[in-house]
Amino acid sequence: MTWKYLPVLHQCLTILLIVGLGYILGFTGVFDPITFVPVMVKFVFYVALPFLILQGLGVNINFYEDKYVWSFIGSFFVLRVMALVISVAITWLKKINNHSTPHDVGHVAVLWLCLSWISTVILGAPILGAIFNDTVKGQSYGILAAISSFVFQLPLQMILLEYHKVKLQVDEDFVIDEERSRQSMNRDPDLASISSIRQLDKHHDNDVENISAGDEVEILDPQTQLRIQNYQILRRVFYQMMLNPVLWGISGGFILSLSTLGPSFLKKPSIYGDWFTKLAEWLGGSVSPLSLFSMGVWMSSQRGIQYKISPYTVVLCMLSKLMFMPMMMVWISKLFNLNDEAGRASILIACLPISMASFSLGSRFEIGEDLLSLNVILGTILVLPTVLLWNLVMDSLDLYVEYSGE
Repeated sequence: MTWKYLPVLHQCLTILLIVGLGYILGFTGVFDPITFVPVMVKFVFYVALPFLILQGLGVNINFYEDKYVWSFIGSFFVLRVMALVISVAITWLKKINNHSTPHDVGHVAVLWLCLSWISTVILGAPILGAIFNDTVKGQSYGILAAISSFVFQLPLQMILLEYHKVKLQVDEDFVIDEERSRQSMNRDPDLASISSIRQLDKHHDNDVENISAGDEVEILDPQTQLRIQNYQILRRVFYQMMLNPVLWGISGGFILSLSTLGPSFLKKPSIYGDWFTKLAEWLGGSVSPLSLFSMGVWMSSQRGIQYKISPYTVVLCMLSKLMFMPMMMVWISKLFNLNDEAGRASILIACLPISMASFSLGSRFEIGEDLLSLNVILGTILVLPTVLLWNLVMDSLDLYVEYSGE
């Protein structure tokens, strides 16, 4: 008798082999992580992934007939909200115990990424495809789990990181202003009464040293400055989100499905051919292999990262992401009354590691790169035992055992 999880074992081994191949070719210099990874990530993010989402949401899912869809999306929304609450609570506890840094908002953002920025499509789609013996089902569940991350978590994540960036700039400006004020007081006491306007954009910073005692300077009260900063942050985040191709793919998928154009027209062969479906299948099919290979090449540039994080932090992060978050999803899936197939899919996706995109966010805003990098690497390495273990645990507890493909 063939072990029912043998396809899952093979799929996880395939994933690790692709990542390993990328690591070897990156380590030996065949592919340069600095030049290769950004190009592949852009192709996946701007081309392949939007087509995969269009196909998965707009053609393969019928929001009117597939009743589990909204509950499944809601379960991951709740999981991410709870992860945010936990991140805030941990940061607050560190603060009251005098162990926090001055930039609490940034650390909330990093913790939130570590707990809930799940690799729902890159890892989730192929693994669930093996679980249910159905590639389309695997992609559909992975995409549905990703919706709340792009519609809810990403915008809020960007706002938190932007505020972290502003806090750093304000602190830096405060130190500079204090030093300049001290120097000015030593040269001319009259300059102590002059206030300068801080701008978020560094190209528009005022040079206090060039201000003379007779100059008129517009003085903004702190509330006005804060309101201007908040407006600029929200405008920047809104602009970035409007240019996000994944969100456009999600919007297009909803339109195709809710209008029934996708399920009723594009999904069925017609006299116009099935060129869209074939195109989306080809491009969407490249998401996981290209992303996994790029991840391996990127990992080759992260050597030595394990020595920068304490073993206690490493163990705590892995237990939190790979064990505690799936345990929370068990309760959430019961709360949303998911059926056996959707329930098992939700728990298995929740136990997957975070994606490389989390490191990109941390690197962009210069916070938590080491911690996020280590979470991605170790979580990916442990994906095989984690997925198999959770399947066996659910079987032993008679939890979501009646699912398609068993």
